[in-house]
Amino acid sequence: MTTQYISRCVHCGTGYTYQASGHGAPEYNHGDYCPGCWKAVCDALATIPEAVEVIWVPTAEYTAQQLKTIADTNWEKQNAEAKAAAEKNGQFYLPCRRVYAPLFDLNDPDNINHTGETSIAGITYKWSFWTKRGDATVSTKMERDVATGVLQPWRNCRHGR
Repeated sequence: MTTQYISRCVHCGTGYTYQASGHGAPEYNHGDYCPGCWKAVCDALATIPEAVEVIWVPTAEYTAQQLKTIADTNWEKQNAEAKAAAEKNGQFYLPCRRVYAPLFDLNDPDNINHTGETSIAGITYKWSFWTKRGDATVSTKMERDVATGVLQPWRNCRHGR
């Protein structure tokens, strides 16, 4: 299924057809810019090198089980608060949580993989561990300055990756 609608370019004012999803979308397809203006934006940005890159660095600051417990506790608290606020306003509440693709141990179905991500004091951590193996991995999201190589914790901003 494709979704198309007529939009007006926020730069040049030209009317154009925007295809929100589906097969057959034009190469320079954007909800705010006509294909010509969006191509100009993409071409201009292609000449500017990225200043930072995102990398995941192994850390021993927390164990995988600690991070899973923190993430579960935070989610339960946030879920309860959001549900109470929705019910107070007479609204329907649908809990949503980020889900990772599970891994399976076909030889031992009781060996379960736990993978997740959480933020603590603005720093993002990712973990993965199996219930019956000791091969847990924990890493933190960092940004590396491409010019200097300096690493610092990735801070989520309103816009960005």
